[in-house]
Amino acid sequence: MPRKREGNQGQQSVLKFFKKDSNRKNGNSNSKIGTDVQEESCPNDADDNYGCSMRDVDTPCALSAAISGETREGCSNSICTTVPGETISSDELQKRKDKFHDKFTRKSGHKVGWQERWKSEYKWIIPVSNDKGNIVGMLCDLCKRHSVRQKNGEWTWSVVPATYLRRDKIVGHLEGEQHFKAMIAEMDSLNSLVDGGIQQSLQFQIELNKEALKTAMKSLYWLIKKEVPHTSNYRSLLDFAKSHLGCDILKHLDKGGNAHYTSERIIQELVQVMADQISHEQMNKLNGSLYIGLMCDESTDISVTKELVLYGRYTDKGVVGSCFLEIIPIKDGTAVTITSAIQHWLEKNKIGIQKVMGFGSDGAACMVGRKGGVATLLAKENPMMISIHCIAHRLSLAVSQAAGRVNLLRDSFKPNLSELFRFYDYSGVRMAKLHDIQEILDVAQLTLKEAKDTRWLSHDLACKALFNSLPAVITSLEYEARQNATAAGLATWIKKYSTLATLYLLCDLLPHLSALSKCFQHHQVDLQQINIHIAVKIEVVSSMKDTVIPDSRLSQLDDDITGRLGTFVITHASDDAKERWRVEVQRPFVENLISNLEDRFSMTPLLSAFGIFEPASLPDPVPDDYGISSLRCLMDHFGRADGVVTCDVRDEWIGLRQYLKTHKTLSRNDLMQNLLSNPTMMDLYLNLLKLASVMMIVPVCTADCERAFSTTGMKHVKTWLRSQNETVH
Repeated sequence: MPRKREGNQGQQSVLKFFKKDSNRKNGNSNSKIGTDVQEESCPNDADDNYGCSMRDVDTPCALSAAISGETREGCSNSICTTVPGETISSDELQKRKDKFHDKFTRKSGHKVGWQERWKSEYKWIIPVSNDKGNIVGMLCDLCKRHSVRQKNGEWTWSVVPATYLRRDKIVGHLEGEQHFKAMIAEMDSLNSLVDGGIQQSLQFQIELNKEALKTAMKSLYWLIKKEVPHTSNYRSLLDFAKSHLGCDILKHLDKGGNAHYTSERIIQELVQVMADQISHEQMNKLNGSLYIGLMCDESTDISVTKELVLYGRYTDKGVVGSCFLEIIPIKDGTAVTITSAIQHWLEKNKIGIQKVMGFGSDGAACMVGRKGGVATLLAKENPMMISIHCIAHRLSLAVSQAAGRVNLLRDSFKPNLSELFRFYDYSGVRMAKLHDIQEILDVAQLTLKEAKDTRWLSHDLACKALFNSLPAVITSLEYEARQNATAAGLATWIKKYSTLATLYLLCDLLPHLSALSKCFQHHQVDLQQINIHIAVKIEVVSSMKDTVIPDSRLSQLDDDITGRLGTFVITHASDDAKERWRVEVQRPFVENLISNLEDRFSMTPLLSAFGIFEPASLPDPVPDDYGISSLRCLMDHFGRADGVVTCDVRDEWIGLRQYLKTHKTLSRNDLMQNLLSNPTMMDLYLNLLKLASVMMIVPVCTADCERAFSTTGMKHVKTWLRSQNETVH
């Protein structure tokens, strides 16, 4: 038998203490878990009883010598060198213990800490939590189920949690012998159940059926998303997948001689299931939001049916979102009918009208009428609701009405521009000849665009297309004018100086407004940034009133008349005609446009009051009364909101104002996320976060409703052929 180490009871206690301390410093709270610690042995490891190994830390020569005063012969470690009979103080003992710990531990560069994605990547991991709910270890489900030990006999991963929360340790266990033995045991267990267990066999068949149905639903979902007629293509797509793509799982859809899960009734049921799931998720987001905003628009589809489309705005953890709600058939487009449809939808989904704090529309009389509009009728039930006229519609109206007050634009330019588009669009022969001329002139083969007041960006695209193809279009019109009176009239019109100058002016001006319109159509457009962008564009437009901007298209007109348009006779190009165009067209159009922009985008005091939530607008130094008047304006309107305590709002604002002083670099979106998602901020500013939530959900643009009609409700989904079916289909 090996010689036992001499020592008293106190020595053994210190040994146990040192072992626990070493494990604690290595991030291991369980003394039995030692498989992840790197080993380093003392040179004096010939004697098994005194080997300086971290694996046998109960009897290290260094600690033994430190406590008993012995000197191990042949040991070169300085910590092992002691004088026989020497009495070691507690401080010296601690120093030697720390030195021993530093020698036998290594720091790794691996990322340490539990990662939630490990649950999905490694299905067999079982996280282990402490009393505080923090994950401090991991178990292997397979090793635990089959009680498999490690190679060294330890129960780590099966009984004792592995406390090194690192990916390399997980991979090492996955590739190790312990996990492999557990997998073999699991396979043997499953095989025994398959061979002799009816329940296991039945469960396996059920899983196959579920997987087959999931694959079929994914195929159906793909058809719907790609706007492919799913009723007629669903069965053929599944047959193709089974016969040519190797999707054998779909064969489990065939049950008996007549059950294939491909009938029209099954298709409609699957579509309804997917629709219900999407609707359920959307309603959860709306119900989870403190307040919501509604956007609506009505139009007539191809089957001459009046339809009302509804969209909703909500906040989710401080981030604003927008979602489609429903397309509702209505008998007419009156305000009473639309209001009744909205109220019925709210009642059906158990949403109170008091939760609707924002309403957006296209600004039609039936929507925003002061006496009987939809916004007015809804405000009778919820006076705190804010009604917004879509800013993209307002911008489009500002441009079209400014052009309507200029005779040349209203009576000549816009009608002839539309007639020019129809002249080529209605004849494939003329369009082909135009493309041939473009190829000969070595210009891009562009088609002319149609300009409509109902399409926000159409005038900009139409003017750009004509500008880029101008030489080819004039050449084509002169050729067609030999046999066509319409072409002769269009050729005469387009070769006038006033027409060319107007075209060049619009090509300089409209891109700025089109960029602004695209910005407004974004569902996360910032309410407080609207007036800032409008002011910038007004300055740009004002610069085109009396002068010509250098390097602009209008500044190049005279060079183009003698250059790329030099082969054509441009009429009415005298100095008097040019000055008359500037007086009758350029100046009035720019002045009307500026006036319309200022009138239609004047911010109301209520909306301006929300500017206190913009950290960038905080003055320096901050006055003591900053934001008080804006806060009073907000409380006059929203003071009756559910849960808002008026007397506490002022105190909360003083605290938030001080917070903004020290966080001036904070963006408005970051501030909103903190107010609406950070638990501490939510407790401190309980009333202000409700006002901030209202600002977030106010719908400033109804572009989503327009897209719903143009992409789903009107053109792509409800085509002429499908309109022959009933509405429910």
